[in-house]
Amino acid sequence: ARSLRSRRTLDALEVVRRNLTAEIYATQWRTTSFVGQVMLKLSAFVLRHYVHYFGQLLYLYALGVPVTKFAIRESGVLLLYDTQQLAPYTEMAVVAIGMLSVWIVQLLFISAAAISMKCVHSFADSYSMFLLSCCVVTLLDPYIVLLNDVYHANWSNGDAFKLYNSFVFTEGNGVVGIGITVFLFIIHGLLSFCASYLYLVNLHRNGQVQDLLHRSEAQEDEFFVPHDDEISWAELVRRARTCVSSPSCCG
Repeated sequence: ARSLRSRRTLDALEVVRRNLTAEIYATQWRTTSFVGQVMLKLSAFVLRHYVHYFGQLLYLYALGVPVTKFAIRESGVLLLYDTQQLAPYTEMAVVAIGMLSVWIVQLLFISAAAISMKCVHSFADSYSMFLLSCCVVTLLDPYIVLLNDVYHANWSNGDAFKLYNSFVFTEGNGVVGIGITVFLFIIHGLLSFCASYLYLVNLHRNGQVQDLLHRSEAQEDEFFVPHDDEISWAELVRRARTCVSSPSCCG
């Protein structure tokens, strides 16, 4: 935003384009790095789908609701239960629990990265890319579930249709159910976006974004430049260790 205000729009967009290209290995699609990136995205996608429905299953068991079918199929999970036994706002909790479960797992993964940074000042680059994929699929979770339910014509038990059907059955009007469903989608989007933002700015690739921000915004006198462009090995090692422990301290 600061770059845009300072009329450096083209430069800012070019930096964004190059960083995004590097993040997804778009120029290296024939390498093992690109294949590994694709596998990490697929694993994050599959894990998200299972976590969503397992969270709902555990909640239904806690309520004592009989589950008539729980089947793992090629495109995800099929969870069926007697929806007529549940009040509309209990059904709302079932929908929310599915999205909340995915968000909690995202927070656990981010917490593991934060603990690793705190203890050993780094974590594996592959884990960074897996976390990035988790952030994306967590943000898109309700919409992926919606597309899956539409694909399987799951109009009665799909998450996006449960509240509408429940309010039609109990009150004869499903408009309230639609409004609550949209509200839950928005809340989930805000929570997952905030968690993803905090991860990307502070932790992704061992704080790479913080370092880039510092390099782009710092004044010239804030950088360490030795006299005559010479520096001893001992001083270089000392400065490197300082930057590893606090990436934003140097340029």
